Amino acid sequence: MELSQKELAEIEGVTAKQICRRETERLTWKAKMKEEKNK
Repeated sequence: MELSQKELAEIEGVTAKQICRRETERLTWKAKMKEEKNK
């Protein structure tokens, strides 16, 4: 199954968004853990 350039770009965009969100969640979680330790 061949995907058009547009479809590929959309898939990559979605994947990039998911990776970004995951990174953000990971960093948020790390920051939370640090705060817990400092209490």
